Parts: sequence; structure tokens; C-alpha cells
Amino acid sequence: MKLLTSLSSFAALAITCRAFVSPSSALQKRDVCADGIVTPISTIAVGDKIVDVSTVNCPASIKSRFVNKRQANVTVDVCDALCSNSCNSDSGDVPPAVDDCSTIVNAIEIMSGSGTMSTTFVVEPDDVMQLTYSTCRFFFENMSGDTLEYCWDALSDTASSSVTECFPSTQSLYSEGLCQASSGTWAVGAAHA
Repeated sequence: MKLLTSLSSFAALAITCRAFVSPSSALQKRDVCADGIVTPISTIAVGDKIVDVSTVNCPASIKSRFVNKRQANVTVDVCDALCSNSCNSDSGDVPPAVDDCSTIVNAIEIMSGSGTMSTTFVVEPDDVMQLTYSTCRFFFENMSGDTLEYCWDALSDTASSSVTECFPSTQSLYSEGLCQASSGTWAVGAAHA
């Protein structure tokens, strides 16, 4: 009987510890938008390669959870905010091709240098801004109840860091590199498209 009590206590402790190291519930919501609607914004030519810029709009039912909670439509600038890197396989079994990710970096440099687009972009609650080329996707995901503003150069730098950290040229085990805000309200990353 004492052994059963000890095992029960250990199981309860293990479950409690697991709760403390599990990803935040906000991060787990990323799967909620799997049926989101991709809305093309523009394309960027990088030589003979075309990078697609789009948003993924989550279903209205998801957004409605936040609409009633907000008093005003607030836009929060998170361009200089810090985030923590991690690697996972949430985007499949294989990593993106690093050369494809480099094409996205070049597209952001072209876009920034052209003066035709703002240096920042805004993302509505539970939506995603993404740039995609072939096997690679750079993204900024808003998991908050506010509209968030982020910088194109920060997207390029942070997602590039994820590429370097999570997709080494030999034996990459991950399909997604993620940099998540400590608040769990947003994430930036690179992933297999």
C-alpha cells in the first residue's frame, strides 16, 4: 500500500512538472488556424525566383473570442521585443532548403531597399504574416488579443537565426525554428513550407 501511495505521489509530481515545462497554451493554439484562409498580398522577384507575401486569416470564430474582450483596437509595436529560440518538427518531417530561406532574406532586403513598402507590418489577432518560397516559409504569428506591429528587418534577422540554429547543413532533425515572446503572445520563425 505504501508503494502505491508513493507511486501515486510520484505520478502527481510528474504531471505537475510536465505542466510547468509544456509550451504555453497560446503557442499550442497555432494548430487552431490550420484551416485559415491564405490571402495573397504581393510577390517579390528575386532574380528569376518569386517570393509570395501573404497573411493567413484565422476563422472568424477564433477572432471573436478577443473582439469582445478588447475595449479599443490597440496596435502594439513589438519590433524590438526579445524572444527565445527553439526548434521543433511541427511543420513536417524535413527541414526547408537553406537556399530557399536565403531567397526570402534577399526578398526582404529588396523590399526594404525599394521604398515601396513600409518598414513595418501589422498582424491582426490570431493571424500570421508569411513569406514563402519553395520549401521555406518565414512567418510572424500573432497569438494575442491585440493588433501587433513588427519590422521586416527583425523578421529577416530573427527567422535567419532560426535557420542557422535549427537547420544545420548536415543531419537537420527539425522542420521549424521558432522564436517565441516570453509573454506567449507572438512568435517569429522559419519552417518547411
